[in-house]
Amino acid sequence: MANLVRIGAVVFYCTVFIYIDAFAQQPDTKAIEEEFYKIDTNSDSFITSEEMQSYQEKRFKSLDKNGDLSLDAGELNKDETKMFEQTDEDKNGKVTSLEASSQFKDYFKEMDSNKDNKVSKDEYTDYWKLRIKF
Repeated sequence: MANLVRIGAVVFYCTVFIYIDAFAQQPDTKAIEEEFYKIDTNSDSFITSEEMQSYQEKRFKSLDKNGDLSLDAGELNKDETKMFEQTDEDKNGKVTSLEASSQFKDYFKEMDSNKDNKVSKDEYTDYWKLRIKF
């Protein structure tokens, strides 16, 4: 009986530590929401495909540290979204502006869960919470 209690205690503590670890690795919702507001340039609480495209272009330029109009793995420090490997369509080790633009269009379509051609804050945050993996 004492062994059964010890085993139960071990299982309980392992379960608690697993849940604590899982919660510690959740994406930063506040950071995701702040990015939403950066993209929503007209502050109407929705992102349009045009706003998404404009943001993508600005973001691309800011990441392109050497100005060669492409991004390599070194310019994308911690790629939590796996964007680099998915976006590098020709697998040449670089992501061009065209490849990034195409990927952002795909992201927009996936985010727009109700297919109304705009993305709400909830759609945006829900999407990125599922995409970002640690």
